[in-house]
Amino acid sequence: MRSMHAVARHAVRAALAQLALSGATALITWALGAEATASRLLGLRFEEPARNPRAALDVVATNLRLVAACLAAACAVRLRPQLEPPLDAILGGLLALNAIVIGLAAAGYGGRLLASLAAHGPAELAGFAAAGGAYLAARTGELSTAELASVAAAAVALIAAAAALETYVAIGGER
Repeated sequence: MRSMHAVARHAVRAALAQLALSGATALITWALGAEATASRLLGLRFEEPARNPRAALDVVATNLRLVAACLAAACAVRLRPQLEPPLDAILGGLLALNAIVIGLAAAGYGGRLLASLAAHGPAELAGFAAAGGAYLAARTGELSTAELASVAAAAVALIAAAAALETYVAIGGER
């Protein structure tokens, strides 16, 4: 149980890092007056949710790639601690890239983006953070195989729930 507290502690750190970098990116983009450039660069479309299982499965598949990368890295670092530096760089890069894109989107689309994230964003962030927390706990030797399996199941469930919300639920006005 003690190591699950470590996973939770590390998951909170991962989520805060994601939010901080996204926020900093948005603030820098706003300060530079580059909101229109960010929205043109990203080209997001805010459509009504697809409301079909195929769309939900596509979202799950996309998001589980990042979760799988974190969980595979957690397994790898437990077995081969010497892999920690390159895995840190890879996962840190993935976190940074994801956070920067979200920050650019927040600057470029403002309230429309926030409304589109309102239903599924918290569960999605929690799923990613759980997987990241598992990796960070594995790096410090604070994660057993059984706990890794539990965290993996929780992360997958959170990502699946987020995908269902993203695909079936619209919050706010017109997207």
